[in-house]
Amino acid sequence: MEPKLHTLGNGLRVILQDTGDPEASVVIAMRAGSRFETEDTFEHSHVLEHLMLNSRGEQKFPTRIDHARFEDRCAKETNASTEEDLVLVYGDVYRRWLPEMLELFAEGLHAPINQASLQSNQHQVVIEMDEYWNAETLLEQKARELVFGKHPLSHSPVGSEENVQNATCFKLLNLRRKIVRARNMVIAIVGGINPEKTLRLVKRHFGRLPSGKPLAITRFRLRVVGPQVTTLSGKSRKVSLALTWPAFGASDPDRIALSVANNILCGRDSSPLYVHLRDLGYVYNIRSDVRHFEDAGVLQLITSTRRARLQAVLRTIRDSVDRMRTKLVPMDEFAFAISILADNARLYFKETDDSAAFYASQLARTGRFVPLRRYLKRLRDVTRSDVRRVMQRVCRPETTTLVLQGNVVPEDAPLARESLDLDHL
Repeated sequence: MEPKLHTLGNGLRVILQDTGDPEASVVIAMRAGSRFETEDTFEHSHVLEHLMLNSRGEQKFPTRIDHARFEDRCAKETNASTEEDLVLVYGDVYRRWLPEMLELFAEGLHAPINQASLQSNQHQVVIEMDEYWNAETLLEQKARELVFGKHPLSHSPVGSEENVQNATCFKLLNLRRKIVRARNMVIAIVGGINPEKTLRLVKRHFGRLPSGKPLAITRFRLRVVGPQVTTLSGKSRKVSLALTWPAFGASDPDRIALSVANNILCGRDSSPLYVHLRDLGYVYNIRSDVRHFEDAGVLQLITSTRRARLQAVLRTIRDSVDRMRTKLVPMDEFAFAISILADNARLYFKETDDSAAFYASQLARTGRFVPLRRYLKRLRDVTRSDVRRVMQRVCRPETTTLVLQGNVVPEDAPLARESLDLDHL
């Protein structure tokens, strides 16, 4: 059964898909996160996410142990996450327990926010931060700041302990009033469900949410300031590097062609660049990745090497990017990329939780969602000329950002710039 979109009277959008599976996955996506925050409210979406997840069931269960036992019995997983532009609350349940899980999720959206619950969840967020921040995430964050400048997309969803402690009950209640609004949310339910009964359950628990309106974004406008190369010294024997280019948003028609280009560049272990650098003994691991937001995106390549081999690694990357910008990729590489992306999509959409998260996130972000069948058709329509064109569109010398971290000195920056040939790429 194809996923079907329903809109309740209050404006809440609901995606339902019956797959016949023994479980059902529920995802609630809200437009919130670091790009909507100001200096006074950094990290507050993350704290509120924890409160909404951890305060569910207080009316139904006497203690937290009772609540946890219920989830152990009926759910495969319940969790939540905060991204730059979305807060997601989600759960996988055995389908007979779907009514109870929807009730708990609805209760969590209106969970009490008091000083005791706030402090408990603040401590949890700080512990989560300690696990998140490491050399690689700091490298990615520095690249993010250089690419997006003073725009809110430069903010990390995972901030600092100071920002977390700055959250107050009043601020969080005010934030919740803005984001827990029907038109600011999407609910996706995928699995072994009866769509008619499930829609009635959603109406019962969420149909009285105030309508409100979607949070508005400050749109990103690319400022071309020329190539940027930055060094960050650190206590390491290796040099880590993040090579980043600003890309386009999730609704751009070139999005799928860029996914194909990323897969060929270094999005899989069999990409020519990955294999070549490994065979030379220059790197242990190298990966490229694409991220899309509503109005912007990034293509990023990350690896590490010894300082003595840094310039050779950069020249090899430069040559690979340059070939993809100026020539059609080999037919066998192109066909393999299309094939593996199609297979990965089919496997991805077989999982009810992945399907629900994809539908809810895409609809909340862009106002539309693409079912598997339509995605596969668009993937088949991509040509080698499209791949070359998007590489020319994205990988421009004047928008290139390179961050070097670890065993580096400031003098490495001009050498890196020369190795990448940024003035002539």
